[in-house]
Amino acid sequence: MEHAEAKCSRVLRHGNCYEESGKAGNWDKVVKAYEDSDYLKTIVDNCMMSMSKSDFVITAHLANDKEFGAFWTQLHDEFELTKTMLLKLSGQEVLMANYPVDKKSIATREKIILPLVLIQHFALEKLQHDQNEKDQAALEKLAVRTVFGIVNAGRNLA
Repeated sequence: MEHAEAKCSRVLRHGNCYEESGKAGNWDKVVKAYEDSDYLKTIVDNCMMSMSKSDFVITAHLANDKEFGAFWTQLHDEFELTKTMLLKLSGQEVLMANYPVDKKSIATREKIILPLVLIQHFALEKLQHDQNEKDQAALEKLAVRTVFGIVNAGRNLA
């Protein structure tokens, strides 16, 4: 787990980088780069779209987990910081405010996949414990089947 946490701290720094630039007195330069660069705008837009598809409520129970709690908290904190900084940079009040059709499409997708994700989490949680052979096979099949629905919903919407 230590390796995953160390890697996470190097990779998940999008919001942190913007925050540090602001603290260093370079926020105006960051904003100027954003305003002048379609490339940077695209990166920010793509980040906001990905963040719009994230739902920490589903995994919130992991915040108190002995093994994964610190990792989950680190991910969540960086997510919230990144969200704050991207909204500040883009001048938007909510993620994807400039793309209402795409935002609605993502919301529709989430309504489709939420039950599948919950079923998948249920099956995976049950698979962490000893099962008889029949239940083991059924839970494995259930977990795999939910992946198909989640992937298809992601491919067909937003």
